[in-house]
Amino acid sequence: MDEPSKHVEIFNKSQTFRFLPFDSSDKSKWCDVTTTVKLVRYEDLSEYYYISYEYVFSNKNLKERELDDCHPFYGNLELMDHIEGDIIVKNSMSEQIIEYLLMGFDELEEFTGRSTPQGYKGNIMRAITYLWD
Repeated sequence: MDEPSKHVEIFNKSQTFRFLPFDSSDKSKWCDVTTTVKLVRYEDLSEYYYISYEYVFSNKNLKERELDDCHPFYGNLELMDHIEGDIIVKNSMSEQIIEYLLMGFDELEEFTGRSTPQGYKGNIMRAITYLWD
């Protein structure tokens, strides 16, 4: 979805999170995910979140659009179309999703139950792929 010319950007926020391999405690292998969220309001007063992701991997041998086991989408080819991000409509549910998506791991841990904050944030990123507009 391209942004029509008549819109107002309400906010623009970025956070970077370090993901480690999900089945290992090896801290020498990682993926830094920088998440940027822009909230845009259009003439018709509809609002959309533009979510984008940028990655830096400790493994410098990865090719473009190649993932290793540090990435939340690793092993799921269906999600590759969403690797750069998504656009979702703003509503009460997506507001909470965005709040949790941008929350630091330490703060998020208060809300994740038995899940690790890293695993929970990965689940949020995967859930967003099913909400794209």
